[in-house]
Amino acid sequence: MINQLRGDWVSLKGYPIGDDAEQFGEELDDRLSARWAGSDVGDFAPLMLDGLEAAASKGNALAHYALSLIHAPDDDEDTDQGAGSPYWHTQEQQGRVLTGVEKEWADAHAARLAQEDKYARHLREAGRLGNQHALLDLAERFGDPSFFERPLHDVGADPSAVAEIAERLGRVADAKHWLTVAAESGDTDAMLRLIEEHDQGDLTRCWTWVYLSQLVGTDLSKDEHYAINEDGSEYDDDVGGPAYAAGRDGVDLDPLSAEQNAAARDAARALFEQIERAAAPTHRR
Repeated sequence: MINQLRGDWVSLKGYPIGDDAEQFGEELDDRLSARWAGSDVGDFAPLMLDGLEAAASKGNALAHYALSLIHAPDDDEDTDQGAGSPYWHTQEQQGRVLTGVEKEWADAHAARLAQEDKYARHLREAGRLGNQHALLDLAERFGDPSFFERPLHDVGADPSAVAEIAERLGRVADAKHWLTVAAESGDTDAMLRLIEEHDQGDLTRCWTWVYLSQLVGTDLSKDEHYAINEDGSEYDDDVGGPAYAAGRDGVDLDPLSAEQNAAARDAARALFEQIERAAAPTHRR
């Protein structure tokens, strides 16, 4: 259920990864959506919520985390019609008797505040109990650095996204660590950032990223420019109009000695073999 709520289909252990993952995810979504998918708490079966609350009351971290996901506020919710609801909620709290749409706005805001409180309460408790996903969500949502202060574990999250969270919290060493994890998984954007921002003092390491980028199909030493429209969208020759250049220049590094160059190439090949092994399909009996 947690994977359903997070949308992490491919992290479901024991299920297909690779060519069959997308189709499997769609089939599983069809089977589970009637039970678990929805945009508000009312879409979830009361019996299931009661069971999660009971498990959470006994210190079950996963139950707390599931409840936090269920109660998570919708950041994309259209609040244009409810823009005045905080005002009317305050007015009601101060004793003013409301009716009509003002009452509806005040009630809606009160319900949202209650939902946000449940979300934060369950998320913090899940984090206190050691749930890694909860700790990462706390870092992203509330700036809580606990995730980065505990022993590092593989949480199945995009390492580049984790690096961005670390940067927002001003944790440079953690950002470098997670960019390195991303780069060692074949993320060339992460390799470029390491070259430009973190590994400048280690020329052999920088060339390792260049050689690894070549092995995964994107040569960081080459320029990569393309045409875009004024709004940043991809330029279409058939449509025409003014075009603007976007992209990047190739990295320009000092040459290595023969010994250093051999070491960089060997390190890149070893990382590439590691990437290939990780991408190889697994077969279950």
